[in-house]
Parts: sequence; C-alpha cells; structure tokens
Amino acid sequence: MVFAITPPGKRLSGGKANMPSLKEVLSQKYNNENGLFFKGSPGISPVFSNMQYIERAEVQYTTSFYEYRQTEKLFAKIVNNTDISSLVAPKISDFGAGDGRMFRILKKLFPDMQYVGVEYDYLNAKKLAALDDKIISICDDASSVELPGGYFDLGVAWGLFHNFSDRQYQVCLKNLVAYTRDGGHVIIAEPTLESVLLYSLVKRDISEFIRIYNTRTRPAMWENKDERYNVNFIGQTRNRLAKETGLRIISEYGVNIWPSLIFGNILQDLKTDDDTLRELDRIVNDYGDERPPDAYAPRTAVYVCQVVK
Repeated sequence: MVFAITPPGKRLSGGKANMPSLKEVLSQKYNNENGLFFKGSPGISPVFSNMQYIERAEVQYTTSFYEYRQTEKLFAKIVNNTDISSLVAPKISDFGAGDGRMFRILKKLFPDMQYVGVEYDYLNAKKLAALDDKIISICDDASSVELPGGYFDLGVAWGLFHNFSDRQYQVCLKNLVAYTRDGGHVIIAEPTLESVLLYSLVKRDISEFIRIYNTRTRPAMWENKDERYNVNFIGQTRNRLAKETGLRIISEYGVNIWPSLIFGNILQDLKTDDDTLRELDRIVNDYGDERPPDAYAPRTAVYVCQVVK
C-alpha cells in the first residue's frame, strides 16, 4: 500500500497546518520503539516468526572488507556524475539495509540526509536503528513495506533481488519505484554469474561449480547448499527494468570482487590479528587502485537508473 505525505515545510491550501512528519505517518502502520518500526510484536508478527537469522558464537571475517571500500568509492563517483550531487538533504530509502553498511557510506556523502532502511531481519534492523538517532529503521519485507508514494529522491537495493523468487522480485521492484519521486534515482547492484562461479573454485568445490553453472543458482550459505539463490537475475535486468517499471538506465558500473573472493576465503579459514588484517586490507586495495578502470574482472554489476513516471 502506498500512502501520501506532503514534503516537510509545505502547507495545505486554505492555511491548514503542516501534514504529519514521516515518522508520524509511519506510526499509523507500524509500532515504533526507539527508532525501530515494526508491525505487531516479536511474538506475533509473521516477519519475526519466519526469521532465518543465525547468531554465530564468534564473528567470522567475510569477503566484504575489500568490496566496502570499492563500493564507497563507486558511490562517490555515481553522485558526482548525476544530479544527485545537487541534493543537500536527500530523502533516501535503502531496501535490504542489513545492519548499516550502505548507511555508513551514504552518511559520508550526505550528512543531512533523511535515511529510511528497510530490513527483514529483526536483529539487523535493531542494530541499524541504534547506529544513529536520525535513522528510521523498518523491520519489514521489501515486498510488503508501506511507505509514502513518490517521497524519496533516491532508492537503493544493493545485493537484494537475487534473494527473491521472480514474483517477489517484481513486487519489490515495483515498490522501490513507487516510493521514489519522478526524476529521482534508483541504484541496483547484483552479483554476476561469473563471480559466483569463481567463488566456488576458490572454495575448491568443483561439484558446486557444475551445479551453479547448470542451475544458475548459488547456495544461500555454503554449509547448506540445498537453499538456493538465483544468480540469473542480473542477466535479465537490463530488459526487465525498462519493460516492467518506469526506470531508465543511465549508467552501469561494476565493483571488482576478485581480491575479496580470494582473501575473504583465506580469512574465513585462518585466524589473524587486527594489525595483519589492516595490512592485508591496504595491500589488496592498493592492488585494486592500480588496475585500469576498464580491466576485466569478476564483479558485482551496478545499474544507476532514473525514475520516469
């Protein structure tokens, strides 16, 4: 459901008072607890009862330390190359916000932004809300979240759609566009098939390599290969964005994930101290900086789109 809201500062005709703030409007549909918006309660809501979150006994290193820096640089480039750069305090929605990775990147570019993160995982949504008292964190599925229509200047879905079925993807993408204003922007990022195939080789798992190639799916977790994610989405994206939505692709980028795939796998298998990790981070990122921008590399594909309604 899309509901309307008047932008801050605007008044209704006839001298009526200002329309409610975004938080006040969201409170009509969600409960609010310390900046975390959710429907029902942790013991009742289907979002909570279906949660798949697993708390590990200890934090494992992931493949993201290299990609984070590359993503940070890429966002700065995207902003500079579009009219997003003219926005002082943009309204930004982040579908699949996790525990705040994209928020940290966006905050450096837009200190005064209004940020709304939509995250299905309750524990991640709670962590996100605790990062900053200005964050609006919504624990809801991206295909059912209820936000004001045409309210946001920028919508972000980073590594989200491959987690969905085809029907869920269509609904989620429709929501992302509906909640972004005409002329606003949507940024979509998804892994490519070649990067997933490479990871299976880095793991020395030849049978999984063959299965990925034949099914165009990857395991949700490497320890559970029966739960699969679609990786054919990105090959269909270009045609589907234009056909199924009011989005127009204006530029395309890629985040090089080659070093992260290799070193991330090593770090998951080996124990290392923080000084060693920082030094490895520096070496890997220096390598990436020296590569020419058009050099071939397995990547996460990134589409920057403009909304045309």
